Amino acid sequence: MRVANMHVQGLVSRIQAELISKKNDSNPYVAKEHLRERLVNTKLNKESAGHWTKAEKIIEEDSRVLVTPQLIHGQQMDCWRWVAN
Repeated sequence: MRVANMHVQGLVSRIQAELISKKNDSNPYVAKEHLRERLVNTKLNKESAGHWTKAEKIIEEDSRVLVTPQLIHGQQMDCWRWVAN
């Protein structure tokens, strides 16, 4: 269980780093699905899928992150944006 929590915290840190790095871009939004595909192979590993779900919940409860739908290549996707200074 402790290793799982460490994995989740690692994912949270990687997600936050990605969001912060895009903060000042002309398009600072990051599609959750795109980020998940880059960071975790949830199709091959159910445990990783569970870790992603926990990390996703932590990110979405973070007041420094805006959760909003955005149109990406004509498809509406849930996106995250880092809004803190």
